[in-house]
Amino acid sequence: MQTPHIFYLATLIRMKKYLYLVALIACFHPAFSQIQDGELSPDIIATDINGVEHNLYASLNQGKTVVLHFFATWDSFSWDYFQSSELQDFNALYGNSGSGLAEVWSIESEPSNSLAQLQGPQSLTGENATQTYGDWTTDNNVVIIDDASVAGLFGLSSLPAVLVICPDAVVSVVGEYSSETLYNGIMAGCDQLTLGSDPALINATLFRSCGSDVADASVIIKNLGTSLLESLDIQFAGTAGEPVLNWSGSLESYRSDTVQYSGLQLLNDDPVRIRIISANDNLVNDSLDVFADAGLSMMRVQLELALDEYPEEVSWEIRDSDENVIFSDGEFAIGYEYFNLTFDLPQAGCYTFELFDTAGDGLHGSQYGGFDGSCYLRSLDEAGNVTAVLYANNGSYNFDSTSESVLFEAGSPLQIDEKDDASLVIFPNPVSDELSIRWQDSNHDPKVIRIFDSSGKHLHEFQTSSDYFSIDCARVDNGVYTLVVIQNGKIWTTRILVLQH
Repeated sequence: MQTPHIFYLATLIRMKKYLYLVALIACFHPAFSQIQDGELSPDIIATDINGVEHNLYASLNQGKTVVLHFFATWDSFSWDYFQSSELQDFNALYGNSGSGLAEVWSIESEPSNSLAQLQGPQSLTGENATQTYGDWTTDNNVVIIDDASVAGLFGLSSLPAVLVICPDAVVSVVGEYSSETLYNGIMAGCDQLTLGSDPALINATLFRSCGSDVADASVIIKNLGTSLLESLDIQFAGTAGEPVLNWSGSLESYRSDTVQYSGLQLLNDDPVRIRIISANDNLVNDSLDVFADAGLSMMRVQLELALDEYPEEVSWEIRDSDENVIFSDGEFAIGYEYFNLTFDLPQAGCYTFELFDTAGDGLHGSQYGGFDGSCYLRSLDEAGNVTAVLYANNGSYNFDSTSESVLFEAGSPLQIDEKDDASLVIFPNPVSDELSIRWQDSNHDPKVIRIFDSSGKHLHEFQTSSDYFSIDCARVDNGVYTLVVIQNGKIWTTRILVLQH
């Protein structure tokens, strides 16, 4: 995106520093890339200007959060931040001389200067090797490390830079924040330990092929307690039978593990609730609601698109399973234009929605002084009610490339289509009295019928060899239930609405 004129001079200054630091880092790491939020920090062993050695992972293992401030003595932005005393105030409150929650390391990142530039006095020579804005050491209570190679470990592209390293070594790229903002960010962004047992579910993904009602789960667990985590029971609520995964291992505080579970039978389009059912001392982080990665949609979708200040960069399209473009738009010309569109998909099957941005920064206009756009793709039922959010972009981030895409499926495989499968008929639906199930089954093979409530709880199970079966629903509470029928290894799943008069 173009940079607004108001930031032009600052951009030129930043660009000079950017190009210089790129060259600096390339000397140490020819194939560098800047570290991103959520990545793990490399370990650092460095000696400060007083000859004291510091080890990043050793500090993290003590439960401390480490704030890394990368600066250069020739840089006026770095000097302004130092003069604000925000890092020094933070260190006094929360560093080793305060609560001990954190440590602050200031790392001088110019390879060609010397200790003289750190000690001052001011010398504005215009040369990186000799320029300094003053004395950086007097009345500075933070650790000062004069080692430009450390910046290369993180692939930093500009100065000053501030990174927050949580005790689990996860990195947050932040700004030259105030002491209060740094503290609040650490408390919100870094996991805090619970005294005793605290297993936590950090993330989970359900992998489902388009057209399938079976999913495989990948779950990240983490020990956020002070006790060693050696066993854990994880339940997949909302799936057939609500199976339980029994994990065993050895996780110390802040350590994590990824566990897998295959063959989850989905019952409906609702998210699966993955939850820890083992007793522990903190229940807040014990559950996650997760949709299968192929979103399930009705036959109608709504696209709500709000452009940012740079409309010419944006386009979108919906493609079918053969990669044919069935809906699309682009070549927009009006900044901040808003669209609310509804489309009827031509047939059941798999579709891809893709949002393009030629600059790669998505709808994130606020970083250039404007306003963010947004984009949402939703599934609608015949009454216009939203049944699922298939794609959500609030405009607050850049794309990893020049587009984002999402796979979704119109016409859920979890619904019985009586037109396509005449071997099984279920009626009436909605039901108030008696629900009838009829098969075309001359062999009278054994069948299993199971009923689950909307949360996935197994309520009833019936077995029959007849070609007809009825269920009394007269005393069943109103609501949506899931009916599962199993015969000769084939599984039918559908929703039943009980609606009493």
